[in-house]
Amino acid sequence: MIAGDMYLLRGQYAHAIKVLERALVVEKSATGFIFLGSYVQRAAVHINSDELDAADALLELAINTYPRIDHVYAETMTAYAHFVRGVLDEHRGNDAAAEKSFRSCCEVAESHDHRLGIGAHWIKSKLGLARTAQRRGDEAASDLALVEALHMHSKR
Repeated sequence: MIAGDMYLLRGQYAHAIKVLERALVVEKSATGFIFLGSYVQRAAVHINSDELDAADALLELAINTYPRIDHVYAETMTAYAHFVRGVLDEHRGNDAAAEKSFRSCCEVAESHDHRLGIGAHWIKSKLGLARTAQRRGDEAASDLALVEALHMHSKR
C-alpha cells in the first residue's frame, strides 16, 4: 500500500495499480499480517480513471468489512472509505449521496477521534460538505463546514 501511495504521488499509475492489486490479494485473504486500506486506495485509482462501478464495488466491500475487523486501523479506514465514497458520488453528480457519505465519515471520526490519522478524513469530509453545500446554494452551510475544517486543521 505504501508503495502504491508513492507511485500515485509520482503519477506512475500503472506501477501503483500493480502493487495495489497485490495488496488487495493480501487484504482479501484476511490471514497473516495485513494492513487495511487497499480496497479504498484501489477504489481511488478507479475513480481517477473514471471506472466508477469498479470503485463502487471496492468501497462497498470496505464499508461492510472494516467495521467488523479487530484492527488498529479499522475505524480510520472505515472513515476513509466513506470519504472516498463521497468523492465517488460527487463524480457521479449525486450531491445528496455525497453529503451522506461525508457525514458518515465525520460520524465515524467523531466517535473514534483518538485513532491515528482519522482527523484527516474528517477534515476532507468537512471540505466535501462545504463543496456540496456550495453547489446547492447554501452559502451558510458551506462556510460553516469550511470554517470547521480549517479550525481542526490549524489546531492539529
